[in-house]
Amino acid sequence: MRNDVPRPSSSGVQLALFADDTALFYGNRNRSTRFTLLPLQRAIDELGQWFRKWRIEVNPDKSAAIQFKYGKIRVDHCRQNTPNLKMLDAIIPWQRNYKYLGVTLDKNLHFRDHIERVRNTALFYKARGRAR
Repeated sequence: MRNDVPRPSSSGVQLALFADDTALFYGNRNRSTRFTLLPLQRAIDELGQWFRKWRIEVNPDKSAAIQFKYGKIRVDHCRQNTPNLKMLDAIIPWQRNYKYLGVTLDKNLHFRDHIERVRNTALFYKARGRAR
């Protein structure tokens, strides 16, 4: 079943699979999110057809769209007029950061949120170890 996952037909869109996690990536140095949305939506639609074929449920609460900043280009993904991406009629919300495969990615790829989360977890377990 997994071997027949459709590879995106849109140029530049890449598919990443790991266990039950699926991600689509699209590199675009253009300042406008709108140039990114069409190829991504096409790839999402193709993937959605495959999910329907195999009766795979998609959890909208675990889905997100994020636009990473390239160089000094300003990211405009949080504007209210930016169109939404949709998976099987469910809106994919735009996020400033997202946890993927245990790593918290933020729009600037600074990893501050990830480092803070790992640090807090380590401090929690260190304090818990002293309490015993």
